[in-house]
Amino acid sequence: MYDLSTGVILVDFWSPMCGPCRRLNPIIKEIQEDFNDVRIVKINTMDDTETAKKYGITALPTLVFLNDGEVVNTMVGIQSKETIINQLDKMK
Repeated sequence: MYDLSTGVILVDFWSPMCGPCRRLNPIIKEIQEDFNDVRIVKINTMDDTETAKKYGITALPTLVFLNDGEVVNTMVGIQSKETIINQLDKMK
């Protein structure tokens, strides 16, 4: 369903029932506007349980940072824009 094998990718695992996920969403949108070279993929865990299982998602929101398909870092819970940007900068 998703090609998560190439490039720098930020995967946002979320659910519409998750309050912190809704608070994180505007931050992710801002980052998407600032980082044209990073692909951001939002995966609703209610719709795609298989991908959530594959990445061991047990809490929401969870951000998974991938570089050419390899997990570089995982962040669980709401994160600041600065924290996410710092991780993305490390991956470049």
